[in-house]
Amino acid sequence: MKAKLIYLWGMISSNFWFIPLLLSFVLALTSVGLVALDVKSDLELSGVWGLIVPESHEAARAVLSTVATSTLGVAGTVFSITLVVLTLAANQFGSRLVQNFMDDKLNQFVLGLYAGTFLYCIIALQTVRSEGEINFVPKITTGFLLFLVIVGVALLVYFIHHVSVSIQADHVIANTSKRLGNSLESIYPEKLGNDAMKGKWENNLESYLENHPVHSNLNCHSTGYLQAIAFQQLLSICTDNDLVVDLLLSPGDFAVKRQLCIKVYSQGELSVKSKQKLVGTLAFGPVRTATQDAEFAIHQLVEIASRALSSGINDPYTAITCLDNLTASLCKLATIDFPSSFREDQSGKLRVLTKPESFEGFLDASYNQIRQFGKEVPSVIIRLMDNLHTLSGFTQENAKIAAIRKHADMTLRAGREFFSEKKDVEDLEERYYNLQNHENNEQ
Repeated sequence: MKAKLIYLWGMISSNFWFIPLLLSFVLALTSVGLVALDVKSDLELSGVWGLIVPESHEAARAVLSTVATSTLGVAGTVFSITLVVLTLAANQFGSRLVQNFMDDKLNQFVLGLYAGTFLYCIIALQTVRSEGEINFVPKITTGFLLFLVIVGVALLVYFIHHVSVSIQADHVIANTSKRLGNSLESIYPEKLGNDAMKGKWENNLESYLENHPVHSNLNCHSTGYLQAIAFQQLLSICTDNDLVVDLLLSPGDFAVKRQLCIKVYSQGELSVKSKQKLVGTLAFGPVRTATQDAEFAIHQLVEIASRALSSGINDPYTAITCLDNLTASLCKLATIDFPSSFREDQSGKLRVLTKPESFEGFLDASYNQIRQFGKEVPSVIIRLMDNLHTLSGFTQENAKIAAIRKHADMTLRAGREFFSEKKDVEDLEERYYNLQNHENNEQ
């Protein structure tokens, strides 16, 4: 249930309609509240405020109707501009990058402000009265409307500037890279129980599982991508029922309905309710998200680079920018210790086995496709070798150095095979030998 709540909140908060609808509702309630305040207070305005805020019912109606008409028109313009930006983003960067533009809170806030101001005016307009002895003008409500108009004009100017900047390739790449960094920082501090001591369970796993002789296989309830796992809930279920759970999927994996996703080792037969709770800790959806999927933003940057290297676009500078930003995130990953796939509870008992994550896996996801698509572009391949050299300076672990060396070897082979200019090959080889010498000096 918790995993589904995480998934639902992520879907709601990332939808384009959420903030506009919420802001419209808030401004509508604000209009009702200020009208009620106008009814209770007989405000007399003087000086400058008496000249700015309309006091007659004709002037109040004119102001409210004019602002309502204009804001609705501007809201339509804002919506049209947003659709044009989404179309350009889909064509240039790929449809999967459109979600990044839809998540832009400024676009949502501007649309919500204009839609909410329209509702604000309509509600306030209904309260203006000039029938016989009844003469009511919501002065406080109309005065606050002038503040909304000033804010709306300022936001419209900034919105146009923001949109013109947001569709630039460097800006899109920088934002996607920032998302990647935030995703890595939020995912790896989150722990599923305690990290087991290295080597503690690798050789003793079979003997430990013999104490849990009853095996159960649990299948997925739906088809889609695994978007989130309720880690603490899963660990709690395992601890309360003395279970050992083997997770066969990790966030970002695609699963088919009735596919095996969890193996459970227990001392007795599991109840149907316990099985439902275990499967309920996994949330599936139709698309990948960055909630717990560390490779999601990596794939977005790789997609931008791959499209830039296509024959239809042929923009190696964009691909190089993607490489640089990917390397910056990989340098962070090179300095961390990846969590063990064996997870323990507070008493030191093994509870959960997860799919192992490795630095080599992230390296493959970041560089393989770019190297394959850019194998005939010397500037891209040479920059890739430079980035591998940079990356090697952030770790001294043998496994990570071996992964970097593997990619350096593949990059060198690609350059030797596909470069037509001898000087380009010599330039690449020089960088490769510099990488080798740096690794040897570090060792």
